Amino acid sequence: MNRHCGISLLATPLLICLVTICHAQITTNFTRISIDQGLSNISIRSIIEDQQGMMWFCTEDGLNRFDSYQFKVFRHDRNDSNSIAQSKANSIIQDRDGIFW
Repeated sequence: MNRHCGISLLATPLLICLVTICHAQITTNFTRISIDQGLSNISIRSIIEDQQGMMWFCTEDGLNRFDSYQFKVFRHDRNDSNSIAQSKANSIIQDRDGIFW
């Protein structure tokens, strides 16, 4: 028996196990979310996931935070100096310190 053939026979089960394990880790579940679940607008401009795992959606009608259960919508409030600058949110990024820009 050829020495390379023996290595190949040993490597095949290992390769099959590795492919099976990798495939199991790639499986992803998607859930459709819409206005019915509390999203403020269907026109989404940008999406990010923050350091705590919450999803943020920039829409035509506010910045939406989704915690896997419900939405919290942030809109501009001219009577609140701490509110976002405008309700139409186009994009968002989070820096290393967790601050949104």
